Amino acid sequence: MERLNKKIAIVHVKTRNEAITIGALVIKKELELNGYKVDVCTYEEAHNFDLVLVSMTSTWDLYEFYKSMKKANWQNRRFFALLGGFGCQNPFALEDFVDYAFFGRAEDVITEVVDRILFGGELDYEFMTPLKNPRVTVARPVQYLYPFEL
Repeated sequence: MERLNKKIAIVHVKTRNEAITIGALVIKKELELNGYKVDVCTYEEAHNFDLVLVSMTSTWDLYEFYKSMKKANWQNRRFFALLGGFGCQNPFALEDFVDYAFFGRAEDVITEVVDRILFGGELDYEFMTPLKNPRVTVARPVQYLYPFEL
């Protein structure tokens, strides 16, 4: 498995000024510690990547995401899109633009999830669902703040 050959990015969400969320930064660092290179991109640049991660911090993000993903033609994408974050409560309006939704904290399993998306494998986690064929999920809690220093 050659992780450095895969192109991954976190979408920069315009409504948050220049900030990348703390959760997205933790996910980025965790993936980089495990051999992936993770960039930051716009909605339009997402087509240049194999996997795009989208951090939803509020249920209000849904409106921004829908408008921006539609404008950037994500319904005809060739990349995988994974949505997660605190605001990921009812993401099903984005089913034409996003492949998977992750519910709860992901930092200690994100590398395994990304490996399975990019290299093949079962995605039968109880805290994750494909948006085109959703199933019942539960939010994944963790017992500590973050697994490493930021």
